[in-house]
Amino acid sequence: MAKFKRKVTEPELIVRGLLQQLGVEFVEQYPVGYHTVDFFVPSKLLVVQADGDYWHANPLLYPDEGRLSSAHRKQRGVDCSCNSYLLNHGYRVVRLWENDLHKKPEFCAEVLREALEMRIK
Repeated sequence: MAKFKRKVTEPELIVRGLLQQLGVEFVEQYPVGYHTVDFFVPSKLLVVQADGDYWHANPLLYPDEGRLSSAHRKQRGVDCSCNSYLLNHGYRVVRLWENDLHKKPEFCAEVLREALEMRIK
């Protein structure tokens, strides 16, 4: 299947900047199995996902599971499946929400710093 170019999202731009500030070597839009992850840090087997609040249905903003659209429920399922796949194949996963990236960038940078400091088993 041919790979298509897609527009980089605003949350991804913010995460890219944070990773660059931390001096981390990373690959964007990295294929892992049937999934393509936003960022992959090979030296740490770390995947970083920049999740848009609307598209990924941030539970803090969309807490009522019963009121989610079928598209939101499907996306949450895809995200859960992706996490399981990655964890079962030895990757570590960090998901950063768009809301946090905008309102708490220092918190997001600290989450990344801590994930990068963890040793690989």
